[in-house]
Amino acid sequence: MLTSLKFKDFLHPRPAPSGIDVDCKLKHFAIITYAVDAHKFAGLFPPCFQLDSVMIDGQEKGLLSVVPFMDVDFTSAVYPFPVFTMGQTNYRIYIIDTTTGEHCVWFLGTTLDSWTIMVPRHVWKLP
Repeated sequence: MLTSLKFKDFLHPRPAPSGIDVDCKLKHFAIITYAVDAHKFAGLFPPCFQLDSVMIDGQEKGLLSVVPFMDVDFTSAVYPFPVFTMGQTNYRIYIIDTTTGEHCVWFLGTTLDSWTIMVPRHVWKLP
């Protein structure tokens, strides 16, 4: 029997912001995804994950996404902080947690057109 999936069944209450949480709106968001030979992803993520791959023309491919967008009104969600608008691009691949079976994304890197690149690089440890 086909069960009905409803978005509301998976919603969780939004937690109160704390620590290094930020508040930001996104504008001009896009996801551009490439199918890449699976062996090219070897060593990019810890062994407790596996590549979430697809078969295309009989070949295993991993999916690499380039995600460009504009951060609008980027600021701390907790502390007084200046407000910024800046371009950002994230580079990520799709993986599976081998313990839980959960599908995830692994961030390979991010770029910002702002000095605030220090936050994702040094605080959030994004390459």
